This record gives sequence, C-alpha cells and structure tokens, in this order.
Amino acid sequence: MTKTNLLKISFLSLLILGGTTMAATTLKAQETLQKSNIAQTDQATDEETVKPTESLEETTDTAIKEIKKRIEENTSKVKGALDEMFNTQYGMAGEVQRINDDAITFKNTQGTTILAIPKDVGITKKSKDILLTDIAVGNWITVLGYKEAEDFIPKVILVSETSLRPDTQLVLLGLITDISTKKVTITDRSTGAEHTFDFTKTTQVEDLTGEEASISDFEKDVSVLLVATTNEDGEFEVRTMRSLAPLDELN
Repeated sequence: MTKTNLLKISFLSLLILGGTTMAATTLKAQETLQKSNIAQTDQATDEETVKPTESLEETTDTAIKEIKKRIEENTSKVKGALDEMFNTQYGMAGEVQRINDDAITFKNTQGTTILAIPKDVGITKKSKDILLTDIAVGNWITVLGYKEAEDFIPKVILVSETSLRPDTQLVLLGLITDISTKKVTITDRSTGAEHTFDFTKTTQVEDLTGEEASISDFEKDVSVLLVATTNEDGEFEVRTMRSLAPLDELN
C-alpha cells in the first residue's frame, strides 16, 4: 500500500469518527432539548392546572351566592303566600234568626248578617254532620271561611245550642235591701242604684272569712261583695256573694 493510500484511509477514518461523534453529540443535544421541552410542557401544564382550580373556586363562590339568593327569594315568596293565606282566613259568629234553603240570617253585636251558604259547606253540630235545614232558630253558629275580594266564602259551620255571647261580669259592693232564696237586691254604695240578681244552683255564698254559708244566714242591711255574670237572656246571676260582716252576730 502506498503512502498516499494510507493517508487517504486515515483521513477517511477521521471523517467517519468525527461524524459519529458529531451525530452522538447532536443526538444528545436533541435528547436534552426534548427533556427541556417536556419539563417546560409539564410546568405549563402545572400552571394551566392551577389556573382552572382558581377559576373553579371563583365559580363555586359565585354559585353559592346565587343559590343563597334564590333560597332567600323563594323563602320570601313562601312567607308571602303563607301570610296571604292566613290573612284571608275569616270567621263570623252569631245567633241564628232565620234559615232558608241557601242562606242563613244571624245576629251579633255588629248587627244582622244574611249569608249565602254554598252546597259544599260542612255543617257540624255536637260532632255530627247535619244539613242547613237542621239548624234551629236560636242556635248559635260559628262560620269559618275566607275572603275573596269583598266576598266572604264560608267553608265550615259549627252549630251550638249554647249561647256564644261572652258573659258580662259585674262586681258590686253594697247593702242588701231585699233577699229571698231565689233573688237578692243590692244597693250599690258608689252610685246608690239598686240591682236585682238571681241565685242559681252554682251560686257560692260565703261568710266574712270565706267559709261556705247559707242564703238564709243573710238579711237586710248586710254589706256584701257580690260577683255576677249575665245568662243567655242577658239577666245577671250571682256567682259569688260574700258577707263583709260577721254573720253570727246577726239577729
């Protein structure tokens, strides 16, 4: 082999080795760049992951506020509906004066009312269902229903044979001017007016100490404290009569 050929072979070997080294270097550089790109991608992904999380929290807060707002609005609407329902409920009471096939007339302290009665109204007396025609003049009724505009719509009628008129109570301090087993007449010390009261089976008669006594133990000119209430006819009945003087000293 000539010297010239040896030089050529050596030069070619150097080229091959240099290319291989350069290729390896290039490959390594590409790997490094790829890793760098992956790292950057991962970092970018992490940053993108954080941003949606922050956005989700903001969205959640907004949603919670919106839900609270709707709850408050619905609560207000429900309360308004309940208030309206309770405000429209209505009731009447009075003593029956007249009954027709589709109406009833009754009287109370506010005057006389003629009320149309729908066919679907429930009527009850002594816990039993009855008809409108079963109500008697003189019965007391409580009518429950609701108002629609200016009209009263009855839904339930409760019938009672006992007066629903509240008792009027009278407390009187005075002197007995007349007395029997059935009645007592008292002269009011403050006004000088005379009032007559009926004794009943439930009347309580007491002496000065509050012990039970008898009507026969009382007589004229005895000072008494009397408590009376009105009956169905508007007459006063004695509930309690107490002597203000010792009864055992009376002749």
